[in-house]
Amino acid sequence: MSARNPRRPAAFRLDDPQVVVVSPDEPRPTGRASVLVTPEPEKASVPVIVAPPARRRRLPWGTVFWSASGGLVTLGFGLAVTRLIEDLFARSEALGYVALSLASAAAIGLSAFVIREIAGLARLNAVERLRARRGGDRRGRPRDGARRRARAFSGGESRAAARPRPH
Repeated sequence: MSARNPRRPAAFRLDDPQVVVVSPDEPRPTGRASVLVTPEPEKASVPVIVAPPARRRRLPWGTVFWSASGGLVTLGFGLAVTRLIEDLFARSEALGYVALSLASAAAIGLSAFVIREIAGLARLNAVERLRARRGGDRRGRPRDGARRRARAFSGGESRAAARPRPH
């Protein structure tokens, strides 16, 4: 609170006859108005960013190169592991089985990792779809929209709705 304006904050309706709305450059009216509202000047509009023109779509040679190189490296790694296991089987059957079990464990671990990442991406996609649908709920009753989103996100009724109610 400043020393110039000792009035305490108050709530009022703009359609009240005691409230007068004046622009900052108009002189203050003299009369029975108990509240004078001076609207803030509007901020300058934000400039619109124009998207650059779309380029002609060409064959992405870099993508082709890196995909082919990655495939060759994967095949080479697979052949190296296969040769290692065969050599260990030739030296000792026990070493071959140990190498085979380690290679199997590595394959299972990689598969589990890939499946977990795909599931995480699917959950993230579901959340993004819910956020995109959220835009229309802001105008209506927000509580109904929130309940609808909670049911959609949980895959059914919420826990509170699923609980038996006492009679």
